[in-house]
Amino acid sequence: MSRRRDNWIRTHEALLDAGAGCMAEVGFAGATVAQITKRAGVAHGTFFVHFQSKHALLDELFASRLAVVTTQAFEDVPEGPLVERLVSVADSLYRFYAANTELSRALLSHKLFLADQEQPRSADLFAGLLANLDRLVRGSLDSPSDKEPAAVVELFGALYYATLLAGLRSGAPSAAWTARLRAALTVWL
Repeated sequence: MSRRRDNWIRTHEALLDAGAGCMAEVGFAGATVAQITKRAGVAHGTFFVHFQSKHALLDELFASRLAVVTTQAFEDVPEGPLVERLVSVADSLYRFYAANTELSRALLSHKLFLADQEQPRSADLFAGLLANLDRLVRGSLDSPSDKEPAAVVELFGALYYATLLAGLRSGAPSAAWTARLRAALTVWL
């Protein structure tokens, strides 16, 4: 790898680490680009070489961390009924979001209500999550089944996100989110 590329990667990682540190200390809204660049030891303008906005930094930060959690969640799916398999995946993700409540709220509010086209990393992560869910559902349904796999994935997604948003809003522990999702999936599946 070239020296220039090595420097770019080091700077990018320094900005991600600094952003995570600043946001952990003062929250997403409280963290400024000036604080992030100062902490990373780079010029203010350098931030915008790497990220279009503070939201883009948050998106990449979450996407990289959530990718690890998602991969592990699918590797750890237990054998058993479809509902328990889906709940297992959701529980891993809920624990991640609950451990990062304030940043999760900032990320989701931006994505749901203010999103622009600057988040390709999380779009790729979401597409991979859907593909993994589809495989999990197809592998768990009896053949032939009265359930359409795509509809099951959509139903899970709707219940998962409704429960996630309610959980982040309420401040309840992630175990309560998981129990609520399990109850809803049991009714519908």
